[in-house]
Parts: sequence; C-alpha cells; structure tokens
Amino acid sequence: MITDIAGEILRKQFGTRGEIKVHETWGASVVVELDGLLLKANGDRSTVAEAVVARRVRAAGVPAPEIVGEGVDDRLPGGRWLVMRRLPGVGFDASSASPARLDAVVGQVAQLLSILANVTAPGWGWVGDDGRGTAPSWRDWLRQQVTESSMTLDTRLSPDFVSMAHKTIDEAIPDRIQGSILNGDLGLSHVLVDPAAGTVTGLLDWAAAIIGDPLFDVATFSMGGPADDPIHAVLQPRLLAASPGEIDLRRVRIYRMINHLFNACWSVENNVPSWTPALCRAAEDLASPEA
Repeated sequence: MITDIAGEILRKQFGTRGEIKVHETWGASVVVELDGLLLKANGDRSTVAEAVVARRVRAAGVPAPEIVGEGVDDRLPGGRWLVMRRLPGVGFDASSASPARLDAVVGQVAQLLSILANVTAPGWGWVGDDGRGTAPSWRDWLRQQVTESSMTLDTRLSPDFVSMAHKTIDEAIPDRIQGSILNGDLGLSHVLVDPAAGTVTGLLDWAAAIIGDPLFDVATFSMGGPADDPIHAVLQPRLLAASPGEIDLRRVRIYRMINHLFNACWSVENNVPSWTPALCRAAEDLASPEA
C-alpha cells in the first residue's frame, strides 16, 4: 500500500518507529505520521512548491510547518515527497467556542494574514517549483479560474456566466495590485490552537498556495464546503472586522465567486452532487454586476 511505502521512507531516512498514523486526505495525496514527523506526497499539487512556500512564510513569522526533508519516490503520488514536523495544538472547533474565544482566535488569524501580506514573491497565481507565480497577472489568473471551472461545471452554469464573470473581474480588479504569498485554501481545519490558552499555534497545508491579492485569503477564510454552511456567517464578519485597512467589497465578492467555483468543481470531481447546484447559483449571483 502507498501508506506503507510512505512509512518505510520515514523509518529508513528519519529513524522513526512505531505505528503509522494515516491522515485523511482528498484526491491523489497521502499523509502519514510517525514520531511527530509527517510525510506528504501529492499527485495534484507540487510538494516542491509547497515546501518552498512553507519555508518562506515560516521565516517571516507565520507558524507554517517546519520542512525537514524532501525526496523522490516514483511509487508515491506525484513521485515526490516532503517531510514536516508536527506543529503543537489542535484543530480549532468554532462550533463549541464562546464568542470571546471566536473573536480572539479570528483576531490572531487576521494578524497572521497581515504578516503574510508582506511576504512577496514574483509572478501571480499558482506557485511553481521555483517559487514564482505561473500567471502573467492577478487579473489573468482570476479569469483563468473562471474559464477552467466552467469547463468542469459545463451546463450547471448559465451560458453567459463566463463572459459576465470576466467583465466583473476586469472592472473590479486594478491593473496594479499588491501581491503576496497566500495560503489559497485557509479553513478551520488548517488552524491549530493551544486548547488551554486559545492561542493560534499553526497554519497548515500550503499545497494550494498562490501569489495574489492578500484580500483573497481574508475573503475566503473558512469557506470551503457547501454554499449555505452556517460557519460563514460566524467567522467571515469577524475576520473582515479584524483585518486592517479598508475592505473593497467588490473584490471580496469576486474572490468568493472564485472560491464557490472551486468548491463546486470539487463537489463534481468527488461525487458530492448535493453541494453543486447551490454553489453554482452563489457563484452566478456574485458574478452579476447588478447584485
């Protein structure tokens, strides 16, 4: 099994012992843990790029996992692996948190995203193995996500959706905009906290890192999932209020549209059809300039 191969690498190259803990993953990826070290291989995203990003943001003061090794093995998804050290803390459970604890944790996330906003890198869009963005501009990357998502969603979207979304992007996204490294998929499951103190101890999973507008991570925080997830109304207003500077709500709407498209495509590709219609409707509503 692939997990056994991953465990073998940890034992042989890092001297770990004990029973393998297999973490839940989606798509063509695997994560196993031994003695506080986690090996990750990913057939959908580059572990090389993820390691580059994790090192950059950790050096800047964002608590990303420490990367302790990388290697090649054709038996694993993507043919490459990285090993990172387990961060302290547990996943943040917003459903049982008091309003005061919610405010405190979300406020800390806002502070960490403010640090991340100053970690710049060349290019735009998905991060390549060289640490550079792979798109010519932020606007082009956003347009590309609309086009590619529409190919997956096909008739689930209206015939004029792509042209309408492109027009909205062109009108709302400036020619020049500050770009920085973004997590790209920051949700509650990626936020670790000290359960006693309530302090944020880690931000996980940099596989979907992009270079773009820092507002993207703010606008899409915790919005992976169905369109009507009640957690959106709990966390999003808090993060927007805690984020420094003026919030451009037009850009917020566009980034949430992109996020809904990503979630809708995920629901199609992973056979969760109950999510898809509402996510497509939400994306179309946000793309409309009249909304």
